[in-house]
This record gives sequence, structure tokens and C-alpha cells, in this order.
Amino acid sequence: MAVGTITSPKPTSLKSFYFLSQVNFVPIGSLREIIIYPHTEEDFKKSGKTDADLWGVLEMSHIKDLSVNNERPTMDTILNWQTDLSPGQKQRMAFARLLYHSPKYAVLDECTNGIQPDVEADLYNRCAKMGITVFSISHKLELKAMHDFELHYDGQGGYKLTKLHD
Repeated sequence: MAVGTITSPKPTSLKSFYFLSQVNFVPIGSLREIIIYPHTEEDFKKSGKTDADLWGVLEMSHIKDLSVNNERPTMDTILNWQTDLSPGQKQRMAFARLLYHSPKYAVLDECTNGIQPDVEADLYNRCAKMGITVFSISHKLELKAMHDFELHYDGQGGYKLTKLHD
């Protein structure tokens, strides 16, 4: 039996690492609060960013024209986001949060399954343009085109790193 240690990065490491999982956590609160999470509105005000910046990350995430129950929410709209957003909308909203925080590294674990391939490619390209290094955990062969290397673990403590493009 293998024994190991699991550790979590410090909360201040958000600027360095960000993780998007298969199942997207959608916090309770206003549209603004679900984009800036885990920051608070006070953190948001101190950052000097504006609602226009948030609309910008929604646009980059292909969710700017969001409509919920046939209504366009404002940044102050509070809904039951967990049930009111489709799986694809939740995944794009998670990308909006990622782009808002703009970390150095992002681990993306099967987090684009509900997103159209052209939008998925644009989101990965957006991360690259913003200088976000992406580590993907995925079964989608199409994602290889958006990565430089592929890493395989053998389950015995070894691994193989393969360059994907010349």
C-alpha cells in the first residue's frame, strides 16, 4: 500500500495556481461574486477592477450574452446559479473566473466537456495569450493540439514525457 501526503497550496497562491475540475463549483451570490470568487467584493474594489473588466472576461469566456430564464442578468443579479446555468455555461463561467484571476498556472481537469470545440480552442488560446501555463487532465485527443507535451504516469512511480510538436 502506497503512503503519501496531500497538501494544499496556501490561499495566497491563487496568483500562481488555479484548478478547474470536471464538476464546476458555482458559489452563491451575485453574478459579480461568482466571477471574482474566492475574492470578496471588498477585494474586488481594492483591486481597481471594474464591472467593465468582468464583462470583458465574460466576453472572453463566450458567455457575455448570458441569458437565464429569458432574462439578461446584471452584475448585481442573484440567482440559483447552480441550477439556472447549463453545464456548458457553468464551464464557461469557471473559465471567466480563471481569466479574472489570471494565475501563472492552471490545472484543467476534464473541464471543457460541455463546451463546443471551437470555443474550447479559443479558451485555451486565450490562456496562452495571457501567459497562463495550462496542465490538462483529459481523455480528449483534440486537446493535444493545444499542448506542447504529454505526460503519462505508469502507476508504478514512473512517467513518460513526450514532446507533441516540433
